[in-house]
Amino acid sequence: MWRHVWLIAANGLRRSLRDRSILIQAIVAPILIAVVVGAAFGSGFSLNVTVGIKDADGSDISEQIAQGLTGAGGDGIAFSSVDADADAALDSGAYDAVIVLPAGLSDAVLSGEPAQLDVVGEAKDPLAQSVAESVAAGIAANLQTARVTAVAATSAGVDAGPAIQRAVTATPPLTVEQGEVTGTFSVMAYFAPGVAMLFLFFIIGNGARSIIEERREGTLPRILAAPVSPASVLLGKTVGVLIVGIVSMTLVWLITWLGFGAYWGDPIGVFLVIVAAVVAIAGISLLITGLARTENQADALTTIIALLFAVAGGTFFYGASGVLSDLRLFTPNGQALAAFVNLAAAQADVVEVLPQILLLTGIGVGCAAVGLVALRNKVLT
Repeated sequence: MWRHVWLIAANGLRRSLRDRSILIQAIVAPILIAVVVGAAFGSGFSLNVTVGIKDADGSDISEQIAQGLTGAGGDGIAFSSVDADADAALDSGAYDAVIVLPAGLSDAVLSGEPAQLDVVGEAKDPLAQSVAESVAAGIAANLQTARVTAVAATSAGVDAGPAIQRAVTATPPLTVEQGEVTGTFSVMAYFAPGVAMLFLFFIIGNGARSIIEERREGTLPRILAAPVSPASVLLGKTVGVLIVGIVSMTLVWLITWLGFGAYWGDPIGVFLVIVAAVVAIAGISLLITGLARTENQADALTTIIALLFAVAGGTFFYGASGVLSDLRLFTPNGQALAAFVNLAAAQADVVEVLPQILLLTGIGVGCAAVGLVALRNKVLT
């Protein structure tokens, strides 16, 4: 039986090698995209944000807050006073975000009433707005202290002016420094496996659907006429697509690592994650092929699921956060990318990425089992 399995797998591999489109999808395209994206991002990221301070209150307290912030800038972040309104300041391009000290701020603080700060930013630059919001939160903490002081002083009938002045002019509890990561994690080492796994869905999907194509063309009945069991045919096809997937991702890894210096991490851990990721993608592709009613339907479903997994798994979003960060945990390529990042950036070893390896392998084996049974019942009976 296993002799037949290897013969069928070898025949599939020979056909794959003659197909130039597979070579382009499996090796050339992932490497080219990773190189272009890696060159665009460079070796790391740096913070460079200019925050404007708009004093619409004009009181001694707001003036002291503005002056304190203007002198608190450092590498990567700068504060500057704004004369025009916040929207005009943003439109000028001189500021990435603006913190507005609204009119009535001083009166609110001195009377113990709630005081609100406004942060104005642009949707195209969420990082700058996040920085400004963090600074505003630090100011708000000082203002809250001042409000409590004002309320307590009013109740006690004493002058709380000096204490309030110290509270509102204290340095906000925030320090922002410029940082740049170099030599520890290459952006190319993130996008190369992500793009390679996206193309693997199409490559392995085509391999899985080849058995349907052979039945339609009449070659499958001739194979089954020989002393070959249906199980051997299915296993041979499965082994063939697994080898194609593992070889393609391994070549992408070696070329980007040795040729472009994109270090993926511990070689043993990287190879095991590659194998587990290919097993998961192959299993999902077999499941889609087995459950789809027609070859065209399987092709369409593979495309849709591959793109959904790519988006949800973070293939196109380096350092995604929020909903995308949570969604990637529920996708096989997201789990694989998390393992690759741990190996490269956190210098993790095999033991630390073992949960992802086992999870990916389990997904692949489970999906493949259902898909192969469905294929056997649909194609080989």
